[in-house]
Parts: sequence; structure tokens; C-alpha cells
Amino acid sequence: MVIEMKKKDKSTDKAKDFDESIQLNSFSRNDANLDDKMTPPANWETNWDGIALMRSTYEAPIDTTGIQVDIKPNASKQEKAYHKLVGLMLSSRTNESKTHSKMKFLINEKDLSVKTILDTS
Repeated sequence: MVIEMKKKDKSTDKAKDFDESIQLNSFSRNDANLDDKMTPPANWETNWDGIALMRSTYEAPIDTTGIQVDIKPNASKQEKAYHKLVGLMLSSRTNESKTHSKMKFLINEKDLSVKTILDTS
């Protein structure tokens, strides 16, 4: 599997060793021993290190549009938790950029809160 992502602004020395495209070894259920004790694939540490380095070097959509991105900084702790709950429910059905734009609309234009939802019924 080849994964291509946008490079982050800040670079590290390790990042120079990698190309724009990072080749990752694929893993299937057939590669694992599925007895009572499941053993990890032989190359899991190599894959993990590659993923960790890629995530430290490349920016994925989740970094800028995930539900952890604070759309309304002055919201209360409870309101932020409610926004995250709604965002999680939406994100299971759509990609991150669509979820983020819809959440932005609901929070900024429709004042998404428990109170506004209760007032609609």
C-alpha cells in the first residue's frame, strides 16, 4: 500500500530519509497466528515506526479537521463535549472535511447546543 500525504511545515532530520510516498508493508489476518494467543506479525515494529515517523512528518486531514479541532473556543466544557459527541456521530458516516464543515455550520450558524436541540421539540 502506498500512502501519499501533504508534508507538514516543520521537518525533522528523520524526515529527510523518507520519500514523498511511503511504502508500507500490508498485513492480513492470514499472516497472524489466530490461536488463543495471537502473535503479532514479524514486521509490526517496522510498520509502527514507519507510521509514527510519517505521522510526525506529514499532515493528515484529521490533524486540521478532526473533532478535536476547537471550532468554538469560548464554549463551556459541557458544550464542547456535546459538539464532540455530535461530531463523532457524523464522522462515522462522512469523511473528516465534510464532518468539520457541517459541524462548523451547526455550531456557528445554528448555535448547536443541548438547549437549542431541546427547544426544537
